[in-house]
Amino acid sequence: MAVQMFEKWRLPDMPSDAKLALATAMTSETPGPSHEAAIQILKESLRLDEKRNDVQRQLKKLETIVMPRRRDDGPRERKQGHCPTWQCCKRANSKLHERARGLRTAFFSAYEDHIEDKVKITQREEAYKCMRKLASDFGSEPRLGCNANRENLTTVVKDVDVLHFHGHTATHPNIIYQSLVLSDGKTSETSSGVQEFHHTQSSTSPYRPTLGPHKDAFTVRDAFSLDLNLSLASIVACSSGVQNYGTGDEPQGLLSALQYAGCATAIGTLWPLHSEDGRAFTLYFFQAVRRQGDNIASPWNLALSFQKAIEMGRAYAIRLVLKPQIWLSA
Repeated sequence: MAVQMFEKWRLPDMPSDAKLALATAMTSETPGPSHEAAIQILKESLRLDEKRNDVQRQLKKLETIVMPRRRDDGPRERKQGHCPTWQCCKRANSKLHERARGLRTAFFSAYEDHIEDKVKITQREEAYKCMRKLASDFGSEPRLGCNANRENLTTVVKDVDVLHFHGHTATHPNIIYQSLVLSDGKTSETSSGVQEFHHTQSSTSPYRPTLGPHKDAFTVRDAFSLDLNLSLASIVACSSGVQNYGTGDEPQGLLSALQYAGCATAIGTLWPLHSEDGRAFTLYFFQAVRRQGDNIASPWNLALSFQKAIEMGRAYAIRLVLKPQIWLSA
């Protein structure tokens, strides 16, 4: 009855004392609609008289009671709206309660497999060498070339703590089809790394990018459909961190899709980058991560690892560009 009365008349003329008494009478131990209505009554009372400490105390008490219910109701509503921010926070917090165990990693790279250009061949060999080293350091097997395909990625990523990808991304006017460029798994050869395909569409399928022969895509849409338990995903590929914004200013892209699917932390790039720069950052970053331990008994300080990788990369760049007598005296 009190709830109906509040909804109908909004109690505009009721004194503050009466509003406080009504709000108190409406509440019970089990949070429900009456609590929400009581909170609105108290807020209206405070709007007219901000100095009522007793009203403020009661309002705080009621909000404490209903907060768990709001949290329980929130996920169902926000999941329908694809809320990666909330999902990321929830998944990240769950990592704090996991049992310590060996770190499970997956390193993927599909990079210029059939190019005959000597420079590209060297870049591919160095990229795969980098992946093999990292996989060896963390005790896992890398997926390279034709093994870096969509089937392997979607299967392996469900059972690992860390995912790293080195290669290309394909952009698309519809952000849901932004993708990682993988092998189709049928051959070790993939098409060239010509970047024009990043901005073209297939004539047979207008909602997927033209990847070229022996290539396949892992799209934003694919990522949204997964159920992951990743601690970290690092995507070293041109513009892999580019996001669009949808309803409610929610980011939409590869990184936010991975976070929504269950990845606590996702790293990407906002601009094109050279393969050698990506490899250098990857080595520096994972070296810094590994120094923090190879289990997940406690949270990593990924921000510190990221900072150290940037500092090491900057120092390396200075040594390349400047003459020794200059940077040694700096």
